[in-house]
Amino acid sequence: MMEQSNAKIFLAKERGKSETGVMRSYKTFNSGNYFNEHKTAFGNLYLLNDDTLAPAETIKMFVEEESYIVFLPVAGGIIYSDSPGHEVTIMAGEAQIKFTLPGTIIEIKNAYEDNLVNYLHIRFRPVAESAPAAPPPAPEPPKIQDAFSGNSHLNDIKPGQLSLGIKSPLETKLDLRAKQKSALRKKQKVEGLFA
Repeated sequence: MMEQSNAKIFLAKERGKSETGVMRSYKTFNSGNYFNEHKTAFGNLYLLNDDTLAPAETIKMFVEEESYIVFLPVAGGIIYSDSPGHEVTIMAGEAQIKFTLPGTIIEIKNAYEDNLVNYLHIRFRPVAESAPAAPPPAPEPPKIQDAFSGNSHLNDIKPGQLSLGIKSPLETKLDLRAKQKSALRKKQKVEGLFA
């Protein structure tokens, strides 16, 4: 017989909402000034917010406990910085995953002067027996060479970021131009054979 576990569904329309002049936050679980007895976090996941930040605005937040914090822009881009001195720009299609200690102050800035930015803000508690006392040092990434061109563009991936395989319009346009140039070279090569 298959073992079943209890599940709980958190509907989007039942999320808590807090709003200021610069930010709107939809909260899946109890956090900040939002409390609902049926929206208690579970396991190590304790925060799941869908946040929108006004153009050119900045917000600050305080980390109360050891956490893995994920920022995942859905539309636009944000500039993440924290009190230990880390700073990174995270665009839609990328994610920032950061281990933080209690007392850390995080600053999130909208990277755009004229547009809203929407991002997911997620926090996990580390597993007690394997929680590091301090952020582990980033391993040296292996050097990767593109087999066709010899470029090592994959080495430019920033530590703490994940690519989700989503290309920006500029990347798509550059890929299209490269394909067009390659096709033109092949055509010229073939035409040269028959000249």
